[in-house]
Amino acid sequence: MNIVVTNRTNLNAKFFTLADCDLKNLWSKSTWFKNGRVLKSDAVPSGLVSRKHETHIGLGVCPVIRELENGRYLVSTSFYEVYSEDQTEPAQSKAAKKTEGRKKEESFPSFLPPPSLVAPSATNLDANVLPANTFTSKTNLETTPLKIPPVNNEVWAYVPTSLTEDDRLLLGDDLELAYCVMHLIHFFRVRTNKGKHDWVELSRDYCVERFGGRHGANWYRVRDKMIKAGILEEPKKDNARKDDYGLGLVLTDPRGVPGHLCYGYRLREDLRAATTKRTILTDPLAIKISQGNKATGYTSRRLKAYLQRTEAETAPLPFLTEIARHDDDETGTIEDKVESYATSIRWIQEKSWTFEPDSFSGRIHTNLTNLKRELRPYLRVDDEPLCQVDVPCSQLGFIGLAAQSAGRQHHKTYLDQDFFKIWEQDIYAYLAAKLKLTRNEVKTHLTQRALFSSNKSPYQKHPVKKLFDKEFPLLADYMKAVKNYKPKPTDDPETKEKPYRVLAQKAQVSERKFIIDTVCTRIIRERPDVWINTIHDSILMLRRDAEFVKMIMETEFAKLDLNPKLKVEYYGEE
Repeated sequence: MNIVVTNRTNLNAKFFTLADCDLKNLWSKSTWFKNGRVLKSDAVPSGLVSRKHETHIGLGVCPVIRELENGRYLVSTSFYEVYSEDQTEPAQSKAAKKTEGRKKEESFPSFLPPPSLVAPSATNLDANVLPANTFTSKTNLETTPLKIPPVNNEVWAYVPTSLTEDDRLLLGDDLELAYCVMHLIHFFRVRTNKGKHDWVELSRDYCVERFGGRHGANWYRVRDKMIKAGILEEPKKDNARKDDYGLGLVLTDPRGVPGHLCYGYRLREDLRAATTKRTILTDPLAIKISQGNKATGYTSRRLKAYLQRTEAETAPLPFLTEIARHDDDETGTIEDKVESYATSIRWIQEKSWTFEPDSFSGRIHTNLTNLKRELRPYLRVDDEPLCQVDVPCSQLGFIGLAAQSAGRQHHKTYLDQDFFKIWEQDIYAYLAAKLKLTRNEVKTHLTQRALFSSNKSPYQKHPVKKLFDKEFPLLADYMKAVKNYKPKPTDDPETKEKPYRVLAQKAQVSERKFIIDTVCTRIIRERPDVWINTIHDSILMLRRDAEFVKMIMETEFAKLDLNPKLKVEYYGEE
């Protein structure tokens, strides 16, 4: 049967993303059937999910996802209906259907026509005739108020409001790809607390991988076109800086050379000074670039759906200024940092989500991982504040798990017998007591300098690292061996340039396997009603669920014969 859909219906179509469907428990007819349920005879679809969408001028037979500018519409050319559980009922077994069929046959003598052949009355005929100017959908416009739903399936980029029509004409078919470049510059500038007129480093390998094309053709084409049009300034190719030894020498650190800084980029001056506006993307390649690495797998999709329920209150300006003044990060001025903090909160308020698993270790980077720690008390889910369960001394703990796993694989011992016992008690405090240093001094030197730097780095000769090597010689030898990794032809360029980063990769993979693949997966399967998300080695949740999440983490650690002192941090409380 052909379904005729009017223009009015098109504008009334309600679309859901897959994340929304997962969250609201909305599924297609076939999915419900696979789960042992069938649609009721009077089932009404809750909405649609778009498989493919295009931009059309004017209205046609395709349902509208969003109305654009100048009479253009984003429409779905392929979609399917989804239903809630209350529109379904348990499916009958084959045996029950056969029994029911026999009962029906027995209840009507053979000389009478079956009920389906009884001539319908005039009343029934009138009831089955569709009124004029309606459509064969379950929704009736006569009783259902016309409502344009909020747009789902949106993909956007932050674009300067001062971009002119002449600029857009010069960019031609690559306009939306240029939007992606502008968005990345804005995004990384905010993340690194840089000012509007500062240069923003964009890794060549990152851009080439993100934009795709043979040998990075898309990235180089769009970048060069933007430079030629005067929208993007020539890349900053060198950086003058003072040396690290305080001798007053000025050294030049070249950019774009393997092992050195990336090229720096920034937009034209008037574009840098302008405010940004979310602009919808319709180009399939631009959409792919904007989305980055997609959330794959059940756990990641659920975490993304949970993230989209997050809200944020506006932090007072004096508080942001105070945080900026006490920030040890040397990048950016106080004003730049305040703008960065406020923008990070605004992105959450505007539902501008970042959810990207990295290709290095599978860690997930989101708005929450990019948010300053002091701003977490302003986060809300269902109008409730959040808290987190933290793993103390996590980096060394996950390095230990990686060494333990490698030992089992190679039938060798890479881990000192008492390492985990000391780690459970607080390994940083243990080393600090022996050196008569503060715990924070030991932690800073190990985690930010010695652990993941080259074996040839001067940091390896620091008293803290020397004591660590003496106390845990087997683990120290394992770490040195991993950082002496000999790159393979198939390795990524950064690993070839810095093979010692493999230790950081192994630690992060170990962290991801435990936090996301094990703990989060179990929580989601056992209690899908519990809101959770991750900040690398920590799990966030509502305060009422803190003890449950902590119990799950303790149980999973116990399976590894570990008993760390997990702690719950309630945001906003001392």
